Amino acid sequence: TTILYIYFIKIIVSWEWPSGLVSHLVLWYALIVTAVLFLITPLRDENKLANIFSKWMPIIILPLLIMMFISMGIRINAYGVTENRYYVVVMGLWVFGIMVYYSLIKKPLNILLPVSLAIIALLSVLGPLSSYSISTFSQNNRLEAILLKNNMLVDGKIQPAPADISKEDKIEISGILAYFNTQHDLSDIRYLPEGFEMNDMEEVFGFPYEEPDLTDPEDFFFFTRNEAEVG
Repeated sequence: TTILYIYFIKIIVSWEWPSGLVSHLVLWYALIVTAVLFLITPLRDENKLANIFSKWMPIIILPLLIMMFISMGIRINAYGVTENRYYVVVMGLWVFGIMVYYSLIKKPLNILLPVSLAIIALLSVLGPLSSYSISTFSQNNRLEAILLKNNMLVDGKIQPAPADISKEDKIEISGILAYFNTQHDLSDIRYLPEGFEMNDMEEVFGFPYEEPDLTDPEDFFFFTRNEAEVG
């Protein structure tokens, strides 16, 4: 906890948010804390240390979870929702709710943890709020915004890119297509012609698959997996 708080203070002072690292550090630590709180329930009234931990840890960890949400908000704003980010946010919200519950209720009911987790697990894989539906919707909107920005969408059909399209936009478009090709299906992308394959990029979009600068494994995971297939 102390290490994470020192890290938190460093981020605030420098205002440099590490790419993806904060969320994973905080989420896994918070999940471990939640498991400990669940398991030490029988000891709360018998062990002083367990009682102190149960009373103060849910409060102490809340600012760290807020830091995690800020970090994830930056990532989602830049790159949209993917399954990985979806589950980080959903699990973060669940842990946050559990910590607030433990903070406010003197004698919390442990049954709430597995029941609420089961409900969230069900919603995350089925229906319109599932990770599949949300990530597909988000990445489609992200692609549409880039196409409109470059005047590449006319009457619902993709037009070849203009000569002045930026390399960054080429990389973004390539990454979105690679993401669907590896994690979903190219047919899930709006506006693509029927039967589109990655090798058709230059014909449809006016430029070939653009490889990124591999500086962030999280952002470009889908690029690297698809490189051999496209190249």
